[in-house]
Amino acid sequence: MSSISSTEICPNCDFTGATRVRFYKTGEDCLACQRCGYTYKFMQCNERDIEESEEKWIPEYEETEIIPLCVVSYKLKSGCSSCFGTVESEEELGEFIKEVQIRRDDIGFAWHSFKDKGKWYQHNILTGNSVEFPAGEPVAGSASGLVEDGAKPERTEAYPAVELGLFFVDGDPDEK
Repeated sequence: MSSISSTEICPNCDFTGATRVRFYKTGEDCLACQRCGYTYKFMQCNERDIEESEEKWIPEYEETEIIPLCVVSYKLKSGCSSCFGTVESEEELGEFIKEVQIRRDDIGFAWHSFKDKGKWYQHNILTGNSVEFPAGEPVAGSASGLVEDGAKPERTEAYPAVELGLFFVDGDPDEK
């Protein structure tokens, strides 16, 4: 697919580093905010049957807007696994924090965003420290603009927590 990426202002939290991807051949459009987790999708929801001619096929689109509770991220010390995504409830956030605490010896950093008195913050789950989330453009070379202990997080795929079992893509720590 052919696409154009840009940074834009998030309509939910006014972060100027939200990522927009437009697929100009299909008309699809996605916007994702790395600060509050806001997600907008205008995506094609039907596929052309092989037997159907391209001229007669009419694409159908589905529009989705998600305003989650917050953004969460972690990276293993080994560097072989990391994730960036959203959670939609206090319960989901609590489960994510619990899993981080269980696996804290293997995790290099883990954080979640939160809003307090009109400002957005990044909370380091491992140290308990919170810093104000940058208001503008992300730091060059980083996925979110957040700097954790001097290291810039790498760009990772964004998936809802439910799809990845709270982001631990290598399985349940209790199974090991």
